[in-house]
Amino acid sequence: ALSGPILDAVPPALSFPRTQSGRLSFERRLLVTNVGDVPGELLSVDLVGAEASVFSLRDLLPTPISLQPGQVEVFSVLARPPRCNATPRSYRAAVHFKLRGGEQQVVDLQSACAP
Repeated sequence: ALSGPILDAVPPALSFPRTQSGRLSFERRLLVTNVGDVPGELLSVDLVGAEASVFSLRDLLPTPISLQPGQVEVFSVLARPPRCNATPRSYRAAVHFKLRGGEQQVVDLQSACAP
């Protein structure tokens, strides 16, 4: 058995392909579960990295969030990358989760530029 609250984020990384023409953003779902055997408290969920401004979070409850064993929280990550220029590029950041007690989880984000 797993001891204490243990955070699991699925998927462990999110990739946003080049969006269709005319779309302003692209959205992916992220699931966070307490896979431990006791309740835990999610203290913070933050976008981090030099290009974090390309991404945003939606449907996230205000922190702190109490997570019972087996409880799943679902929210959306949106990417709004700049338009591609002569040299198409990718943008990278991460979603950083922190539980009371110090455990942390990171989900890497990557988005192509918009057409």
